[in-house]
Amino acid sequence: MELVLLVGCWLKSAKSVAMRSF
Repeated sequence: MELVLLVGCWLKSAKSVAMRSF
C-alpha cells in the first residue's frame, strides 16, 4: 500500500523537524 509509505515518510519528516526544533 502506498499510503503506508506516504505516512512513513511523513512521520520521518515530522521527526526530523522535531529534532531540529528541540
